[in-house]
Amino acid sequence: MDPLNSWWIEIIGGMTAGILAALLSYLIEPIWRRWFRKETIVPQVSYKDKISKLIESLSKASDNIDSIMREIAEVGQQRETAITQLEKHLKSLSKQEKQLKEKINALEKVPLPAIEYFAKTTEKSERKSALRDYILFGAGVVVSALFTILFRFFGL
Repeated sequence: MDPLNSWWIEIIGGMTAGILAALLSYLIEPIWRRWFRKETIVPQVSYKDKISKLIESLSKASDNIDSIMREIAEVGQQRETAITQLEKHLKSLSKQEKQLKEKINALEKVPLPAIEYFAKTTEKSERKSALRDYILFGAGVVVSALFTILFRFFGL
């Protein structure tokens, strides 16, 4: 054989083999993916279905936003009520503070000797009251003991 002819045969054979390989790979690729790679073919979704799904999703989102807005309004109303109550409480506390300041001012104007006299007077009556309480307690113990002895003696 002529070396020149074999060279052309090799080139034509290589080109034919390449074309056949490309053609086979083009034909076999979808089958290969389906069987060995476990890839599924995604069906095409129509625009009508896509739009209806988007509208449904938008409707759900709108409902969620509405519920969130209602909750925000509720919280705002609760805060407003709490603020109103705190303002009322603050007003009553400021009135009490004013009254207490007036009492303190009035007590500051009372002369010191009058306060001392009042303290001495109450102290004396408390001492007398304490002595009277001790005497009554002792008398109660004695009378109770006498009645117990009498009841046992007479068997009552």
